[in-house]
Amino acid sequence: MYRRTGRKCRGRIHRAFRLFKLGACFSLLARSVLHFARCSHALAEQRLEPVEICGGGLEPGRGLRDGGATRDLRAPLVVAADGRNSPLADQAEVPVKVRRNERFTYFAYYRNVALASGDDSQLWMLDPDVAYALPCEDGITLVCAWITKDKLPEFQRDREAAFERFLQALPDGPDLSRAERVSDLLGALDLPVVFHYAALPGLAMVGDAALAADPLWGVGCGWAFQSAEWLVDCVAPALKQGEGLDRALDAYRLRHRHMLGGHFAMISSYARGRRFSPFEKLYFSAAARDAAMADTILAFGARRIRAESLLRPTTMARAMWANLKPRRATTAQAARQTPKVLVPASAERD
Repeated sequence: MYRRTGRKCRGRIHRAFRLFKLGACFSLLARSVLHFARCSHALAEQRLEPVEICGGGLEPGRGLRDGGATRDLRAPLVVAADGRNSPLADQAEVPVKVRRNERFTYFAYYRNVALASGDDSQLWMLDPDVAYALPCEDGITLVCAWITKDKLPEFQRDREAAFERFLQALPDGPDLSRAERVSDLLGALDLPVVFHYAALPGLAMVGDAALAADPLWGVGCGWAFQSAEWLVDCVAPALKQGEGLDRALDAYRLRHRHMLGGHFAMISSYARGRRFSPFEKLYFSAAARDAAMADTILAFGARRIRAESLLRPTTMARAMWANLKPRRATTAQAARQTPKVLVPASAERD
């Protein structure tokens, strides 16, 4: 479901969310990763803690604390995968850019929430606020609100009441009358957007350590796996051959920016708490009216295609045509079709 300026648009983009059982998928993924971590617990058992990176990433020496003692280990490459406030990036003095996030968030988990979409996820683009309800397994649903900071005083006075009022005001919002909240009301008031260089000599950054985007869009986990894969693709041959590592790290840094730079720029821009731009209104509205545009926006939202793909003349022309053609015909067309995501194999490697 897509909403803007009080107008409800139903179409293929609403049903496209059936492809993303986000809460359930993430929970299953988390359990799989946890199981893998328990099977590979050698470092965790030794409680090794990095305390120093020699030469700001320019030399291979690495310090590790083992209990009270410090051991010096040497390796050609260190990978920083330690989150948005990366201590390794600070120690290595990696260049960083930080931008304010003008939205805050509150969220909670509920059992037996009734959604207008049934067991599908719901997303409300309220312009500029955002909300979503993501069904998980075992009857649990995550309900989350992203709100511009001009409304923060209301939540600081009584966050429980303000959160309930926000949910009650959602068009076709979640019915919590028979729901049971099974978590505390959780939140974060300051989530800045952080950009690090993805690689320096002897040091590579992956996941949030490289790009910590606005969590509103839920890209962190996916970008972590993607960037790890790109890093392996780039540096594995150099590590095997014992030479050319600096060139391989440069290739990784360029690929990282090439694939995610456009997405990160758009996410960072929207994190300012602004309303939709005319460009964004054009594309979201077209996706609610036209099956092909819904496929494109779905692929974009899943980060299967680069942000620059939306600037292709054929895509822009399709978006304008979708907004001009008769509404009744497009709604009937969307109802007859099943969502598909058709992304050329080359798109993921561009």
